[in-house]
Amino acid sequence: IWSYDHLSYQQVDYWKIWISVDTGLPVKSHFKRVRPKDVIEWDGTYTYGPDIKYPV
Repeated sequence: IWSYDHLSYQQVDYWKIWISVDTGLPVKSHFKRVRPKDVIEWDGTYTYGPDIKYPV
């Protein structure tokens, strides 16, 4: 799991990305942005075509 928190003026972004041990590619992610008056949050999953090149 790779995670990253970015703090800026009146906003914090949180990222979490799950990386496949077998391929080195992302398999899912979670994002959350927190502001004084709202929160945005989403989850994603990744799929790849058969011609994808794995990282070296």
